[in-house]
Amino acid sequence: MSFPSSTGTRRSVRAAYDDAKNQSFRAKQSAQNIRARAVAGNLGRFEALQYMTTCTDVLQNLTADAAQPGILAWAQQVEADPTLDIAAEFSTMVAAITAVRDWIATNFPVVGGFAQVFQIVAERYSDPGLTAGALAALLPLLDAVIVSID
Repeated sequence: MSFPSSTGTRRSVRAAYDDAKNQSFRAKQSAQNIRARAVAGNLGRFEALQYMTTCTDVLQNLTADAAQPGILAWAQQVEADPTLDIAAEFSTMVAAITAVRDWIATNFPVVGGFAQVFQIVAERYSDPGLTAGALAALLPLLDAVIVSID
């Protein structure tokens, strides 16, 4: 056995909790940015796919963080707020991020089995963006992510 360093293979509960907080910040900040573009009516399809990938990455990291033995008890103690149910809030956040990711995957324009990200118009490619209806459906999902994270 060897002493655990910051770059070693042994991960501390604190490192896992810090990462979970960083991942949640990333999810919220990205949702706020995508929401602002959606409200302005200029959310491109490529950006939507990038956000879907961000959601997938965040969810993978949060799953790994949550698997750290002792993280729940440690986080509850660190937050020192008996009214805060860490497990419930974590589950709500994960469900909100998952809902956005899954909605994009399910509702993204597909032609002939391929994601239609770009279109050719006048011998140039363009990103036509998401439709007004798609943006309207996406906004409440983004709002759910934003409000689920402090």
